[in-house]
This record gives sequence, structure tokens and C-alpha cells, in this order.
Amino acid sequence: MKILRIACFAALLLGVAGWAFFQAAPPPPPRPLAQIVPAGPLLYLEAKDFSAIVRDWNASPEKEAWLQSDNYAVFVRSHLLLRLTDARDEFAAAAGFSPDMSLVNEVAGSESALALYDIGKLEFLYVTRLPSARAAENALWRARADYQPRSAAGAPYFVRVDPASRRTVAFAVSGDYLLLATREALVGGALI
Repeated sequence: MKILRIACFAALLLGVAGWAFFQAAPPPPPRPLAQIVPAGPLLYLEAKDFSAIVRDWNASPEKEAWLQSDNYAVFVRSHLLLRLTDARDEFAAAAGFSPDMSLVNEVAGSESALALYDIGKLEFLYVTRLPSARAAENALWRARADYQPRSAAGAPYFVRVDPASRRTVAFAVSGDYLLLATREALVGGALI
């Protein structure tokens, strides 16, 4: 009987020690963004802290100088800006809201990546580390009721297609990641 009590006490002690060790173990490191992005981008850009870059740019004297420069005046009249404006308008129709600097500020997380798959069609996947509580405050999340729900590997995502332009907007919030794409398969592939 005494041996049974000692064995039970030892088992309890080992169980508590194991639980304490498990609680003290650091979480696994986050997955590198390059591993989340589906294969095949023509261009891949990564920033360690995109939110800080956006904040610094908006407050910088360089931004003001550029907006006053001759280069900016030429850019405003360029064919490139006309094409980008058309793409932005098509994205807005598909998304249900304007992709302006307010949206950029809302979805600018810390570590971020942009993968361009078709430059001519401006097909991209944007992935950023963004706390899920903050991701639930952006225009995408607020508009999700207007999107079609989908699922990939058990993870939900949302898709909306503009019938006129055939542009697609797809997004997901998965853990502390926000994914935004102009092609449904890119979000689905990133969630797998």
C-alpha cells in the first residue's frame, strides 16, 4: 500500500513537472512568409515591418518633396498611372470599397510579403502578420458579409467577383495572418 502511494505521488509529481515544462516552453517560431506564398510569383517582396514603413513614408519630408516634384507631375500624366487607376477602380468594384491609404494603413502589419503573379493583370497575393483582433477591424472584415464564404484545408476565406470587370478579391484571416489576393486560388493555396 505504501509503495502504491509513493508511485501515485511520483506520477503526480511527474505530471505536474511535465505540465510546468510544457507551459514554460517557448512557442514555435512563426513560419517564414516565403513558405506561405504559393509557388510561381514573378516578383516577391518582403518587409520586416510594413506598418512602420507606411507610417514613416506618410510622415516623411521625402513624400512631400516627391508630391511637389516634376517627376510626380510627369507620373500623374502617364499611361502607367491611367492603367493603375483603372485597376484600382476595378478592385474597388470587386471589393465593395475603395483601396485607399486608409485601407493600406488598416492592413499594414508587421512582417509582410507581396507576391506578384501576373504583372499585366496585377494579380497578387499580400500576406502580413497582423494580430487577429486588429485584422477584424479593417474594411475587408467589415465587408465579409458581401463576400462568398469558402474554405481551404478547413480554414475559412472570402471571395467576391465583380461581374463587369471579372476582377476578384479574396481574403482570409488565419491566426495572426491576413491574406489578400486578386485570385481566389492564391488565398486557397496559401492556407493549405
